[in-house]
Amino acid sequence: MRKPFLHWTTFEKDDHKSAVIRHDARALPIANITVDLIVTSPPYWNHRYYQDESGKLEEQIGDEENSTAYLAALTECMNEWKRILKPTGSIWIVLGDKYAGTGGSNQSGLTTTKQSELKFDAPKRYKPPEDGIKHRSLMGLPWRFANQQVDNGWLLRAEVIWAKRNPLPDPNKDRVWRAHEHIFHFTKQDSYYYDLQDRMVLKSVWPLVTEPLTLTDEQRAHYELPDHFAAFPSEIPRRIIPRWSPPGGVVLDPFGGSGTTAGVARVLGRYGISNDLSPAYNRLAEWRIWKSGHFKNVEDRSWADQQEGLFENEDARY
Repeated sequence: MRKPFLHWTTFEKDDHKSAVIRHDARALPIANITVDLIVTSPPYWNHRYYQDESGKLEEQIGDEENSTAYLAALTECMNEWKRILKPTGSIWIVLGDKYAGTGGSNQSGLTTTKQSELKFDAPKRYKPPEDGIKHRSLMGLPWRFANQQVDNGWLLRAEVIWAKRNPLPDPNKDRVWRAHEHIFHFTKQDSYYYDLQDRMVLKSVWPLVTEPLTLTDEQRAHYELPDHFAAFPSEIPRRIIPRWSPPGGVVLDPFGGSGTTAGVARVLGRYGISNDLSPAYNRLAEWRIWKSGHFKNVEDRSWADQQEGLFENEDARY
């Protein structure tokens, strides 16, 4: 049963600029029309299992029997987020694609130091999908999702390509090496908050590096943090938050993971909420947001700093 909706100020913590909460992204305890901006990256379908000390997290998004059920779960999320998003708000969502019947990561995704020997097999990971898609075909999940949301009443305002400058190696020799992910910008209406004055215009291709987070053994042991996790670059929310949320506004990541969006929002003068179903990820987010200092340089990094070394030569500018 869905819990009563609480006002987001219930979750104020420490410096009253951020919060970490644990709920299903499809049923958030946040009041109607209170969030200014959502920046998130849901778990990719059939890519990895997530687990905590007690074992595999149940009913986790991304673990559905087929991609149709996965997309339906994401639509449930979008319906819930529509409830809490202000009419002037925006959603930016990062999604990756997948080849039908092929494997994802071999990592469990969330194994803590106390249970590092605990692993889960993934029998469905190499199973041909039951969606009428041929084996080894690129499934087109990001665009299938985007088209469904347009049919669901959302305005699709932009598609951005995150061009990974340091992608993982691709073992396949008979096709191109995939090195990008999609970022979609949705709004509830055609008039929404934005602030592009005195800011360099963003183009629709963002060549960015991933930002793996390395922890010491002492940090993992003390905070009981996970051994493996995936975090998108802090540069993604750093570009979005000042342009599509007002100062002091509420910025939410319903799949908060390691707390990147909330941490960047806090430094940029917004109220950042990081939600995740995993207690271990929430511990990691709390440490990163309030204790690690990982986001202290976000506000000081100029556009020139971001562009330095972005392209190897002028011909690579897209």
